[in-house]
Amino acid sequence: MSESWLQRLRAWSPHFARRLERFPPEREWLDRELAQGRDWDTADLEKLWAELAPQEPQVCSEAALGTLQQLRQRVSLRVAAREIAGLAPVDTSLREMTLLAEFCLRRLCGWLWAELTARHGTPFNEETGQPARWCVMALGKFGGGELNFCSDLDLVYVVDGHGPCEGGPGRWDSRQFFDRFFRDLSARLSQNAPEGQLYRIDLRLRPEGETGPLVRTFAALTGYYWSAGQLWERMAWIKARPVAGDRALAGEILEELNPFRYPRSLTGNLVSEVAGLKARTEREVVGEARLAADIKSGPGGIREIEYPVQALQLLEGGRNPFLQSGSTLEALGQLARYGLLPPAEAGELTEAYRFLRMVENRLQMRADAPAHLLPENSGQREALALSLGFADWVHFLDELDRRRERVHALFADRFVTPLDEHRLEAWSAFLAGQEPEPFVRSCLQQWFPRAEDIPARLRHFVLGDAQFLITRDQVRAFLDLSQHWDDLLPRLARPLRTLERVGDFAEQYGSRRQFFQAGGNPGLLRTLCLLFDRSNFIFTLFCRHPEMVDELMAEAPRRRKNRDELRREVGLLPRGEDFPRLLWLYVKAEQVRLAMGELLYDLPLEKTTRSLAALADVAVEAALAEADPEGELAVIAAGKFGGGALTPGSDLDLMVWGSRKNLTRQGEKARALTRLLGYRTPLGPVFEVDQRLRPHGQDGPLVVTPEAFREYHAGAGAQAWERQLLCRCRPVAGNPDLLADFERQRDELLYAGAPPQAADFLDMRARIEATAAPEAASAYKTGPGGLVDVDFAAQWLQMTCGRAETALRRTDTRKILRTAARIGCLDKAVAEDLLEDHGFLRMIELNLRRVDFTGVSRLPEGEVERRSLAHWMGYGDFAGLRADLSRRMARVRGHFSRLFEM
Repeated sequence: MSESWLQRLRAWSPHFARRLERFPPEREWLDRELAQGRDWDTADLEKLWAELAPQEPQVCSEAALGTLQQLRQRVSLRVAAREIAGLAPVDTSLREMTLLAEFCLRRLCGWLWAELTARHGTPFNEETGQPARWCVMALGKFGGGELNFCSDLDLVYVVDGHGPCEGGPGRWDSRQFFDRFFRDLSARLSQNAPEGQLYRIDLRLRPEGETGPLVRTFAALTGYYWSAGQLWERMAWIKARPVAGDRALAGEILEELNPFRYPRSLTGNLVSEVAGLKARTEREVVGEARLAADIKSGPGGIREIEYPVQALQLLEGGRNPFLQSGSTLEALGQLARYGLLPPAEAGELTEAYRFLRMVENRLQMRADAPAHLLPENSGQREALALSLGFADWVHFLDELDRRRERVHALFADRFVTPLDEHRLEAWSAFLAGQEPEPFVRSCLQQWFPRAEDIPARLRHFVLGDAQFLITRDQVRAFLDLSQHWDDLLPRLARPLRTLERVGDFAEQYGSRRQFFQAGGNPGLLRTLCLLFDRSNFIFTLFCRHPEMVDELMAEAPRRRKNRDELRREVGLLPRGEDFPRLLWLYVKAEQVRLAMGELLYDLPLEKTTRSLAALADVAVEAALAEADPEGELAVIAAGKFGGGALTPGSDLDLMVWGSRKNLTRQGEKARALTRLLGYRTPLGPVFEVDQRLRPHGQDGPLVVTPEAFREYHAGAGAQAWERQLLCRCRPVAGNPDLLADFERQRDELLYAGAPPQAADFLDMRARIEATAAPEAASAYKTGPGGLVDVDFAAQWLQMTCGRAETALRRTDTRKILRTAARIGCLDKAVAEDLLEDHGFLRMIELNLRRVDFTGVSRLPEGEVERRSLAHWMGYGDFAGLRADLSRRMARVRGHFSRLFEM
C-alpha cells in the first residue's frame, strides 16, 4: 500500500491507526492483501479464521469470542484500506462486510447450539417427531446485503415446532431452549470486549417491536403480518433473507409472506404514507437541529433514495417478480431496465446512493462506531475530504450538496403531497347533500357506471344513519378509503351494492365510523369487497359471525393446508352436544378461507376444488369418529366427492359400509353420521348428504355390507350406470378392512369383468341430457358438451384402457385425461381441449355456486345475475360469455362423439 493512502487512512481513522500501531504484523499482512488486488468471499474468511484459530473452538468461550472479534477487526481494516486506496468500490465493501457479519453470526450460532444441546438436549417438535426448526432472518442493510462498517444487525428470530428436549436431563422444553439460545446469541453478538463489540443488534423490527416476544413461531409470525402488518413492516420485509439456521424454514416464511412483502395491489395512500414515514424518521430519529448534517435521514440523504425504491417495489413487485430484491442498487437497476424509472433518473439515484454510502462508510470507519452526521471540526472535515479523494472540504461539500439537492428534488416530486383543500371541500359539500361538482360527478360515473340513486346510497355508506353531522375527519377517511377505488371497484360486478354491504358489515363489526377512520383497514376492505361482491352467503355469514373475519385475516388465506393440519384443527374442537355447531363453523370458515385464497391470491381452480374435497374428507372422518367410536363402519365417497374436486354447495355422495353383525346398531350409527354432516343452521347444513347411489338407491339398506354389494352387482338388478359410477368412488374413512374390501370389489367390477359397452354410456348420457331440456344451452353441467360429457369421456377411457393401464385407475377426471394423453390412450390435442374447456365450465360452476353455497347447474336467468357472471368470468357482457360457452360446449360434444365412435 502506498504511503499516501496509508497516511490518509491514519489521518482519518484514529481507530485503525491505533490498530496498526498495536499490531505491526497486520501492516505487512495488509500490504500483501492489497497487492493481490482481489475481492474476498466466504472461503477467504474461512482461511483467515483457520490462521487465527488453528484449533476450532467447540463452545462460545471468552477466548473463542475474542478470536472472532480479532477476525472482525482485521477484515474491517482490510476493507477500509482497500476502499480508501481506491482498490475496491463501495459495492464491494458493503458485500464483504455483509459476508463477515454472516460468518461471525453463524460461528456463534454453532457454538451456542453445541453448548446448549450438550447441557439440555436437542429440542424436538412433538408433532413431527423431528428436531424443532429455527432460523435467523436479517432485515435492513444486513438483509439487503449492503452492510456498513458499523451498521446494526436487524434480526428476527423464528422457530417452528414445540416439544421436549431429548438427549438431555429432560427438564427443558423447546420454548425454554430457544429463549435461552437466542438471548445468549443476542448477548454474545453485542458483548463488550478488549477488541470491541462484534456487532450492535437491533431486534425492534420483530412483530410488536420491543414489547413483543423475542422469539416468534412460524404461525405467530405470519399470522401477525397478515392481520396487523403495517406499511413500514412491508418495507422492512422487502429486505428480509435468512442468515442462519434452517434454510427450508426460512424459505417457507418468505414464500408465505411474499404476497405481504409484494402485494398484487396495495390499498391505502402509499404516497402520503411514505412521505409521513420519512417525516416521522426526521422528527423522531434525527431532530431538527442536526437534520441538515445527517446524510442518512436528512434532505437528499440515503432514506430519500431507499424509500422511493421500496415504494415502487411495493406497488409493482407483486406483478413483476424481477423487482423482488433486497438490494437497493439491484432494485434501481431493475426499475430502470423495465421502464418503471426513467434511466437517467435511476442512474442519478444509483450514483448518489453509492456516493452517500461511501461517505457513510468513512464516517463509521473513523471510530468504528455508528455515525451519520458530517463532522463539525474543521480538521476532521479536511481529513474526511482527503480520504474520499477530494482536494479539500469545500470541493467535497460542493459535490455532496449537488447530489443531495438532486435526490431531494426527485423525492419531493413523488412524495411531498400537500392536502388538496378544494378536493376536501367538494366532497364535504356532496356528502352534505349538495349537487356534485364536475370532478366529483366524474368520479361517481367512473366508479358506479350502472348504479341508481348513487348520491343517497354513497352518503349512507359513508355516514350511516347519522347524516346530520359531517366532520372533516369523516371526509378525510372517505378520501383515504376511496383513493384506490379506481383499481378495486372495476373488479366488482356491483360496486355500489358491495360497498353498501361493507357498510352494513362495519355496523356489525363494531362502528362504521371507526372502521372507516382506520382507513377501513385497506387489506380488509379489499377482501370484504371481493367476497361480498361474489357471495350472498359469505356476506350473511360474516354479518352473523363477525368474529370469523379476524380469525380468517390472521391466517394465511393463500396457504393450502394438508390433511394432517386439517385433522389437527378439527381435533381441537370440543366434543359433546356443541360439536355439530362447531364443526359447521369450522367447515364454513375453511370454505371462506379457500374462497379468499382464490379471489385474493389467484389460487388455481384445481387447487381450490381439491382443497374443498380434502376439507370434506376430514369432516367426514371427524363425524364418523363421533358417530362410530368403535370403528365398525366405513365411508365411501362417490360422484364429485369421490372425484376429489368439490365446489361450494356440492353435495356429498356417500355410501356407508358395515358388516352383517349388529346391522340395526350400525344403521343407527349411519343415521347419526348423516345428522352430524347435515347439521343445519339458518344458513344451511354442514353438507348436503346424498346416499342414493348405494345399491337399490333410497329403497336399499342404509348400511351396505360387502356381501350385499357383491350379490347386487353379480345379479340382474345392477345396471350398467351403477358399474360406471364406481369410476368415481373412493374410500374416505373408517374400518380399514371394509375399505380394502370395497377397493378390491370396485377394481374387479371395473377392470376384470366384461368390457363396457358404448351403447350403455350413450344411453345414460342421453337420459341425463334429457333433464337439461328445454334450455340445454344454459345447462353447462348436463347439457350437450357440458361437464358430464367430459366426466363420461374420462370414465370411458378409465374403463376401457384402465384394464391394461393401471395408471388410469383413479377418480379425478382431470388427472385421468392427463394420464390418458401421456400414455397414448387419448390424442394430446384432444386432451388439451377437454382440459381447457372443463376448466372453463368448472369456473362458471364455481362462480355460480359461490353466490349462495348451493348447487347450481344452469346459467342464471336474471339480467343482473347474468351481467355479474360475465364480469366475474372476465367478459364485457353476457353475450360474449354465452358465445364462448356455446363454442366450448360444441367442441366438447364433438370430441365426446368421436371418442364413442372409435
